[in-house]
Amino acid sequence: MWTGMTMVAYGVTGIGGALCMLLLSGVTAVERIGVSLCSAKVEIGPLKTTVTGLCFAPVCGLLIQEFMAGQSHRSAWHEAKANAQVPQDRLMEMRTQVWRHERNFWIFAIATTLWFVVWRLSSIVRRARAD
Repeated sequence: MWTGMTMVAYGVTGIGGALCMLLLSGVTAVERIGVSLCSAKVEIGPLKTTVTGLCFAPVCGLLIQEFMAGQSHRSAWHEAKANAQVPQDRLMEMRTQVWRHERNFWIFAIATTLWFVVWRLSSIVRRARAD
C-alpha cells in the first residue's frame, strides 16, 4: 500500500537526490538537463509554480504536520507514563507511535532540506551558465 509517507520516502526524496546529482555533475549538458527539469513550469488550476516548488511546498507542510503530531503523541505518552493505571502494553503502543512520528519527522526534514538544496543549486547553476 502506497501511503503519503512511502511516496515521500522513496519517490520525492529519490527524485530530489537524482536532480541534485544532475546539478552537481560538473558536465554542462547534464547540468542543463537538471536546470530545465527543476525550472519546468507546472500549472494546477490557478497555481503556477515550478517542479521544485511543487515538491518543496508539500514536503515542508508535511514536516510541520508531522512535528505537531509527534508533539501531541509525546505529551499523551508522558501523561500516560505518569499514570499508574495505564497497562504496560498500552504504554509500549503509545511509545511506538511516538517513535513512528519521530522517524517520519526526520524523513520529511531530509526531504525538505534536499529540495531546498535542489532549488538553490538550480538557480546558482542557471546563473553561472548564463554568464
